[in-house]
Amino acid sequence: MKNNRDYFIVEFILENQSFYTIWYNDKLDGFLTFQNKSFRNKIMTFYNQNSLLQYLTRNQMKLATHRVTVINCDMVQLYKTNFDCNLLLDFWNIITDVACSIKVDFLGDHREDSITNIYNKLFYGCNLPALRGNGELYFPEWSVSEIAILHEIVSNGLMILQKAF
Repeated sequence: MKNNRDYFIVEFILENQSFYTIWYNDKLDGFLTFQNKSFRNKIMTFYNQNSLLQYLTRNQMKLATHRVTVINCDMVQLYKTNFDCNLLLDFWNIITDVACSIKVDFLGDHREDSITNIYNKLFYGCNLPALRGNGELYFPEWSVSEIAILHEIVSNGLMILQKAF
């Protein structure tokens, strides 16, 4: 399994359970998946960090960093209109890689104007320092239809995760 990929640990918290996974960046980013027929298109998961590290050692794979990225799917809630843009954007981006890895369609990847506009609002709502030239903060305002679409995207992402694990 030697290659030029950089490997990272991503911990998903889903329904109060932790799933440790190995994300890689390459020409096409993704997650390690099982290669055998009975688990095809399933993300390789570990129930603790030690077993993940043992797998990497056995397969002569090195982490780019020992920092663990935590995606708390239980926190992705849409009960209000003042969303945590960082949390939702991280979730959206990681689900794109999960969907690609297990070869399923993710609603968030559709190239419709309404979806692209929602993604852009989340992106700018993160208020990254490089984008705040004059120091102003951006707080997106959401329409009822945008909230409904965002709800569908998050629900679709959670279903993809359940299928992936």
